[in-house]
Amino acid sequence: MKVFITGATGVLGLRVARLLVRKNIEVVALSRSAKNADLLRKEKVEVRQAELFNQRQISEATKGCDAIMHLATAIPKKSITRLSDWKMNDRIRVEGTEILIQAAIENNIKIFIAEGIAAVYGQQQGSYVTTATDLPPQQVAMVRSAIEMEKLIMTNLTGRFIVFRFANFYSEDDFFTNSLINSVRRGNMPLLGNGNFYMNWIHVDDAARATVYGLENFEALKGNIVNASDSQPVLYVDMIKHLYSFIPNKKPFRLPSFLGKLLLGKNNFAFLTNSYRISKDPLLNGWQPIFKDYTDGITQIFQNKLNLKKD
Repeated sequence: MKVFITGATGVLGLRVARLLVRKNIEVVALSRSAKNADLLRKEKVEVRQAELFNQRQISEATKGCDAIMHLATAIPKKSITRLSDWKMNDRIRVEGTEILIQAAIENNIKIFIAEGIAAVYGQQQGSYVTTATDLPPQQVAMVRSAIEMEKLIMTNLTGRFIVFRFANFYSEDDFFTNSLINSVRRGNMPLLGNGNFYMNWIHVDDAARATVYGLENFEALKGNIVNASDSQPVLYVDMIKHLYSFIPNKKPFRLPSFLGKLLLGKNNFAFLTNSYRISKDPLLNGWQPIFKDYTDGITQIFQNKLNLKKD
């Protein structure tokens, strides 16, 4: 089998590529920069130069492949974002997906796996959700392209796709995990409002394993959206208290909701505080996370970071 991957140097994509190579599956990666190409070749990945938004180039680059994994994102690496910061990510999710779909159709590629986000569930007031849960008609702006991506895939690739709705990623090499840890170390990570909203997490290692599981079990999962998380939702207030427990003499401060909306912006505040809970998806019964919950994984990361960088 030969698998074409977009986003193969990202935190998820690189892990997926490495797992596939270890399983003796041929990996073809889209790359534009010489630096990324060198990195991928060291991982025994075949590099094909192409522009994601160029239909002719992508159709050519995916020739001879049996599967496409669309794992490219451009999440802005900022604590507070503007809508303009999300434009490239939106373009990847919509225009990039359209082009990859057309390439899959042209080249008769029967397997299409895409990285989606659980944030599409929006505000569910802390209820448990499944892929059958109705999505709110009003969504924060940065989530709308993820919903559009799902619709494009389901409409054009009936029966030959899997979309993973991933919970929040965390890992030692993840920008946002490190930003979170640094904010807690400085004592400026606040308790938003009363903190009684749920967060859902998955370690990137486990997300990569779930993605590969989807490929290996494609016949059983195809044509479905799949929730992927550690299935252990945590209240934000409990998460913040746990993080601060690593830092002597520092405690979280409360940022009232009205100030949070003012300082972060309504979209960012809603994105952070939308509350829902993800349980184990039956389609992933054969997959188990290595990191059983957020505290398990983040404890290891915190200990490593504190040992490496002491104030």
